[in-house]
Amino acid sequence: MFRTNFKMALCAAAFALTAGTAVALSASALAQDARAGQSASRMQEFQARMQKLAAYLGVTDAQKTQIKPILKNAFLQVRAIRRDPSLTLDQQADQIDAIRTATRHQVLAILTPDQKAKLQQMIAARARQ
Repeated sequence: MFRTNFKMALCAAAFALTAGTAVALSASALAQDARAGQSASRMQEFQARMQKLAAYLGVTDAQKTQIKPILKNAFLQVRAIRRDPSLTLDQQADQIDAIRTATRHQVLAILTPDQKAKLQQMIAARARQ
């Protein structure tokens, strides 16, 4: 009887461990899917905002061609930083701020003086809100 109870307990423990691992793996897969979905959603939101901004500023197709690789590079760099587990949140924030500053300077260099003035007006209006 002891052996039967022991075997049943051992089987129950093995089942619990297997089920727990499967649940953990499923939860991990779901979390990865959610992060991928969030990343895609973030990228779509970003693209929509950039299209509205480009239309507002009157960005030409030639300027868009110059700006697109700058923004894509910045996006990829930020994504890599966010995925780097060796960085603290403060280090991530500092590096992302540096990327955003560099990106802003690169994009501003492409805009015309009129477009820069429009952008500054928009930024000032947002700051007042």
